[in-house]
Amino acid sequence: MPILQAIHEHGAANFAIHPEAEFSLREEASNAEKLYIIALRATEPGIGYNVHPGGFAPVPSEYSRGKMSRAALNRAARAKPGERFYRTTRCPKGHLYRGKNLIIKKRGDGREIKHCRICEQARDRERLKIRRPNAHHGIGRGGINKAKTHCKRGHEFTAQNARITPQGGRQCRACVRFCRRNVIYKGVN
Repeated sequence: MPILQAIHEHGAANFAIHPEAEFSLREEASNAEKLYIIALRATEPGIGYNVHPGGFAPVPSEYSRGKMSRAALNRAARAKPGERFYRTTRCPKGHLYRGKNLIIKKRGDGREIKHCRICEQARDRERLKIRRPNAHHGIGRGGINKAKTHCKRGHEFTAQNARITPQGGRQCRACVRFCRRNVIYKGVN
């Protein structure tokens, strides 16, 4: 049983943590730790609480680090309002900052701000519904594109199927999904 689990189970008053010796070199401390663990039989269940036989802590493999990262994300996903992980992993409306839902934007002062893709898309849908008073009404390229009701592949521009790009144009979500599935990029056949 790891030491923190044992302290939680038996109470902190039943444990005393103090240094046994001091060393100037890390290697000396590591070797002495191994000897103490062997002498005190600290890795044996029921006698000690050491999980590792001592020395330098092993560096987790790439696979283990991935498992730990996924476990942390799952803990964050289960967090409820008021819990430790809730504020850092959710937007103000409660959507998870996870995977494709997380957008990180840099401010002018260098700080990074988390944005929720779901909330951004909702704002885009609202912008599609609002008619701007200074927009072109059928004159020039902007007016012609605004008058279009379907994309070049025939999908209808609806609030659910269209989004506003950062450049201010419309983009068909169905076409974007189609291109991502078939790994088609602009300029590559």
